[in-house]
Amino acid sequence: MFMCEVQKTCEPICEPDCGNGTCVLPNVCSCYAGYAEHQDKIYFDKADFHQKNFGCVPVCLRSCVNGRCVAPEICGCNNGYQLSDDDHYTCKPICSSKCGKTATSYCLEPDHCVCLKGWRMSQSTDECEPICSRDCVNGICVSPDICYCKEGYELDPHDQFTCKPVCEDKCVYGKCTAPNVCTCDDGYSLATPSICEPICSEGCVNGVCIAPESCFCYPGYGFLENKYFCEPVCEKACLNGQCTKPDVCMCNNGFQLSGDETEQHICKPRCDMPCEPFGKCTAPNVCTCEEGYRLIDKTLNRTGSNESFTESSVCEPICEFECHNGFCAAPNSCICNPGYHSSNLTGSCEPVCDAKCINGFCAAPNSCVCHSGYQSFNLTNICKPICDPNCENGVCEQPNVCSCNPGYRASTKFGPNVCEPICHPTCETIGICEAPNICICKPGYLTVPDNGGDIPFKCEPICNDDCNAGNCVVPGICACSVGYRRIKTGECEPICDIKCGNGTCVAPETCKCDNGFVLSLELSATKNTTESRCLPSCEGCENGECEAPGECRCHVGFAKIEGTCVQFCQGGCGAHGACIEERRTCKCEYGWTGPHCDQPTLCVLILNGNYTKELTIIEEQNTTIKHVFTNNPACSECVSKVTNETLCFKMTVNDSKNVTQIGCLMNKECLALSSQYKDQGEIMKVTGGIVAGVLLLMAIVYLIFLILRQRRSRQADLDVVQTICRHSTSMQGLIGSNTNNS
Repeated sequence: MFMCEVQKTCEPICEPDCGNGTCVLPNVCSCYAGYAEHQDKIYFDKADFHQKNFGCVPVCLRSCVNGRCVAPEICGCNNGYQLSDDDHYTCKPICSSKCGKTATSYCLEPDHCVCLKGWRMSQSTDECEPICSRDCVNGICVSPDICYCKEGYELDPHDQFTCKPVCEDKCVYGKCTAPNVCTCDDGYSLATPSICEPICSEGCVNGVCIAPESCFCYPGYGFLENKYFCEPVCEKACLNGQCTKPDVCMCNNGFQLSGDETEQHICKPRCDMPCEPFGKCTAPNVCTCEEGYRLIDKTLNRTGSNESFTESSVCEPICEFECHNGFCAAPNSCICNPGYHSSNLTGSCEPVCDAKCINGFCAAPNSCVCHSGYQSFNLTNICKPICDPNCENGVCEQPNVCSCNPGYRASTKFGPNVCEPICHPTCETIGICEAPNICICKPGYLTVPDNGGDIPFKCEPICNDDCNAGNCVVPGICACSVGYRRIKTGECEPICDIKCGNGTCVAPETCKCDNGFVLSLELSATKNTTESRCLPSCEGCENGECEAPGECRCHVGFAKIEGTCVQFCQGGCGAHGACIEERRTCKCEYGWTGPHCDQPTLCVLILNGNYTKELTIIEEQNTTIKHVFTNNPACSECVSKVTNETLCFKMTVNDSKNVTQIGCLMNKECLALSSQYKDQGEIMKVTGGIVAGVLLLMAIVYLIFLILRQRRSRQADLDVVQTICRHSTSMQGLIGSNTNNS
């Protein structure tokens, strides 16, 4: 505080009273340390903290949560709240009763408890109960998503919300459905409280039931057809009989045991009539003749020399080759009829022909029959070969064997008995040989002129579609060029090893981009070639990365504004501000405003030191005031606006303590009167310039005029006014409170 001696001076009045400060101007307080003047004139209520409505209110560096600042760095809590011991700026709510008996709830507001996450207030009690996302089966919910099983149950290891019953004895072939209660599986019934036995719908004959509908046979028995009936088993199969007991055979009708101990399992057939001497009984009343003999067919009429033989036995001899033109007198022994003779090859009787049968054989005395593939001409003994079909371009020499004419050869493509013409070997693959050395092109090929080579003709394949990026190798099929591949339509499409994402491969390793994408050329690390790639396109993305067409992600330090990435504090904060990145705005120095801190809110008026008797002059100034004098514009046009209320400071010229001037801070109204903004620093440095002299002279003349006019209106006892040191409202916080008395 400055102590100034005043002779019959007037003291300023502040309403309301400054309280924790000093009234330095009408309704302008200079607050004590830890207090600040309340700018919006809204003060604490008397009912709140029992204090007067003062202009200077206490200041707390941090906001009082659920309370208000009642003294410097001291918070007073609202009703129903108390100050936290850990944080002297936070007021916690007070609940008259503790929130529950356990630590599952907390006081949210005065006398209002809420449960922690995973808990809810019970409808029957004032306690918090746990919440389980699913009902606890055979249990209760004791904690969030934790179940406690009832007696006789245990938690299912695969389901945390299900308690399964427990049986002291394991349920054999069943499930434990309740504590110590077994429920048998399908196909089982309860034999004891803990053992289930299998059920067979039909009794197991000669066996026991070991599984549902499954029997196990006693020793010596086994299954044949019925799974419920165990039949006796004989170690050796009963031949022509049935096993009635283990290893006991009973013969079928028409069979009997021989009586041999080693053949107790063999039942031999029984014949009422004997089968000897050339046969044996092989089935009931069935004789089987010995090798070389067969049973006589009694229905046939027997004639010839063997008739007496057949009458003496049930089996007659067999000749391997039927005795044509004779009869079988013994196994494989024939006796020929007249006109026939015995054949050394077959043992049968062959006819005799006086003339040799050519390409045929003697089928009857003096009667020839042609061999297969031959036919007789004019009923002679000569047979000629037959070719079916007839020989084409050749002569039939053997059955279905043709001898081709000159210039022809046997065909391997058109079937037998066809002789095809012979042409140049090339004709076999690209043409059709119509006659010896006469070739035409196959369908799908086009005959082209011969260029005088070894091949007398030339055929080129025809492709209906133009083989773009390829060559027609066979009719209708193109062979793709290097860098292309065939697709299902038969066309050749280009190959791009690098995928044309967001585009189409239009040539080998060349992409055509979709709308919204642009082509980018990159060097392949593996092929050492340039490859194309389609990247998204964005406009105005110079300070970001284009992630998709029209979608730009700004770099760090930039933000998207109207589709463009701009830097925080775009345009800069000039020489009178600093960029605050968290807010993306400029923080201006005192006396400046605007988005770029280039709009002054104060201007400086320079007065000569000889005209300060009626002005209130502040002797000392801090760095902020000095900075304003140096950087804010000058407004010499505002000399008429100077009053006793104007903030004026004693200034040094060119850092000289002996030469001083008066600098007054003018408000925004004076900025409009200034013809242009000037560099106040340059004005301070000019000591004898013509322009500065003229401005000072004008200011002094006008100031003298004002002083004389004011003096005439004052009383005589106010002629001498001492310098009063005070602080302006607008300078709150800029001028230190430790300024010395003048």
